[in-house]
Amino acid sequence: MTNRYSPEMASVLEFSKEEALRLKNSAITPLHLLLAILRTDNSARKILLKEVSSIDRLKLQLEEHCNTAGTIGTTAGQITMNDETTRVLR
Repeated sequence: MTNRYSPEMASVLEFSKEEALRLKNSAITPLHLLLAILRTDNSARKILLKEVSSIDRLKLQLEEHCNTAGTIGTTAGQITMNDETTRVLR
C-alpha cells in the first residue's frame, strides 16, 4: 500500500491504518488520514495547528465521527482504503 509514496506519506498511511484499527473501523477513510497527520511532525500538521483552536477538540470530533463508520469485521491485515480515501491520495 505504501510503495509508491514518499517515506513521510508512507508513515501517514501506516498511522491511518493504526487509527482505523484502533477505532474498530473496517476501512481507512479521509478522517483516519487526518488523525494520522495529527500524529506526525510534518508541515501538514503545522498548517492544521494554525487553523484550529484546539487540536484535542478536533481529534475528539474526528474520532467521534469515525465511530459512526462501519466496525471492523476482518483481521488486522485485511483493512482497506475506502473509495473516498483512494481519491484523496490521487
